[in-house]
Amino acid sequence: MAPFDEFHARFRKQIRELRIERGFRQQDLDERGISLRTVQQMEEGRRLPRLDTLFALAASLNVEVADLFHFRGDNQDNPAATGRGGRRVRGKPAGAPSTPVPARARERRPRR
Repeated sequence: MAPFDEFHARFRKQIRELRIERGFRQQDLDERGISLRTVQQMEEGRRLPRLDTLFALAASLNVEVADLFHFRGDNQDNPAATGRGGRRVRGKPAGAPSTPVPARARERRPRR
């Protein structure tokens, strides 16, 4: 399976799982401003959402847009993405090095 095909399959599954976990039917999302046809086509893998649809979908499901792309099972592949109990955490993992600022960037050079 090509990388994009794998991503697309995981994305459509994620949308469906999030919708079901939150107790929504496809028709419920239609009532919240995302057309029934769009939801059906996304979950069937026949359509990728536009950016505005992603934001509307995230708002309707009460998740962040990033959560639409946080596929199940990714935590096992990336332990730095999880906190205690396997919950996802934001920001840098504990102990991650901060990005140093080069000395030249800290110095203020006189303008000519």
